[in-house]
Amino acid sequence: MLWFGAHIVMRVFYKDGDQDNCLVMENVILISANDDEEAEQKAETIGRSLEGDSEGTFTWKNRPAYWGFVGVRKLVEIRNSKSSNDEVDDASEISYSILDIESVELLRKFMEGEEITLKVVE
Repeated sequence: MLWFGAHIVMRVFYKDGDQDNCLVMENVILISANDDEEAEQKAETIGRSLEGDSEGTFTWKNRPAYWGFVGVRKLVEIRNSKSSNDEVDDASEISYSILDIESVELLRKFMEGEEITLKVVE
């Protein structure tokens, strides 16, 4: 069994109208899988499970909103050379980032690994 860090990208969508920017959060989730294809499938399932609006209570900047799954930006195989056994749980979040991206086109470039300028909100 292999371990992967799956970079799952979620986006805030406002329910009450247009929005110019793409506020996204990149979660790094720990995945156990036999290969990268299985890890990708598991990451997509986890990403889709994170979608929602907390039963209608989620807001961002005082506007009703919801989290939408954008995709898996990358998978990184994780190795722990200092441990004789792996003491982690499948799907444990190991990091996250909140990013403000100015447009959907720049979000597409970000997802494809192209260089863009963005704002880290954290």
